[in-house]
Amino acid sequence: MAGLATLCLATTIEWRELAACAGWHAASEAPASLPEGPARLLFGRTLDLNRASADSLQALPGIGPARARAIVRERERAPFPSVASLERVPGIGPRTVAGLAGLVHVERAEAGPGR
Repeated sequence: MAGLATLCLATTIEWRELAACAGWHAASEAPASLPEGPARLLFGRTLDLNRASADSLQALPGIGPARARAIVRERERAPFPSVASLERVPGIGPRTVAGLAGLVHVERAEAGPGR
């Protein structure tokens, strides 16, 4: 899936071409809600840095297995309050964060029991 995500992200694709790339013949065949994984990137949606799995994070440009694991470890220590706070992860600087613009977001955790 990561290869497909990279291919579709690397080229400018119209919705119909994107649907065909994903294996659908009509937009009506697209899922009503997208999973939290890398498939979201295929449809112009962003990944939540505070929820995406390490495997999903690897679909992002410049994020390999080691960086993805480091992101997950860092957010387990404390959730990311903003995309810019990703710079607190060792090996990720302003250039990497700038390259992820439009591909990631941060959804704040809801306050409540167990959170």
